[in-house]
Amino acid sequence: NGLEQLYGAEHPWVVAGRNNLAVALNVAGRKRESAVIMEKAYQVDVKIFGERHPDTLLRLANLAELLAELGDNARAATLLEKAVAGYETTQVHDNPNAIVARYNLAGTYAELGRIDEARSGYRAALADHVRVMGPRETYTLYMYTTIGRFERDHGDPKEAIRLWDALVDATETLRAE
Repeated sequence: NGLEQLYGAEHPWVVAGRNNLAVALNVAGRKRESAVIMEKAYQVDVKIFGERHPDTLLRLANLAELLAELGDNARAATLLEKAVAGYETTQVHDNPNAIVARYNLAGTYAELGRIDEARSGYRAALADHVRVMGPRETYTLYMYTTIGRFERDHGDPKEAIRLWDALVDATETLRAE
């Protein structure tokens, strides 16, 4: 790659390019190749920026999500726990990326059968997302839907209805605006 020859393998532009390639491969359905490249980009981020840098934490969370898509939920949970802990120690708890990492960790816990941890994680992430981004923000609407489905499937239909009512109210408000 020309950038790598010009700047070296650890230059931030090269790492960003590597990450973009990983994203493109993922979109093209080449998830395993994507994971290998994304893991290399993460390792370089750690070396360049350190483990607690926001870019490093985002790359780690993205890698974890890709691993979850590949069915490696145990490793995904470990990496998401590390990303969430990183966000907590750098005091960026309210950063939308930190909130989404906590939401994704809850989903991974659900996949692993850790239902109580999933439920508390989902509820906390949703509350934070609504507080930070608002009740009508696009990802908030997505969270209402998916967490409602989780609650329905795991024995709390009243909570599912409450979430879906919030989704309907938010959607109707958006239409009226």
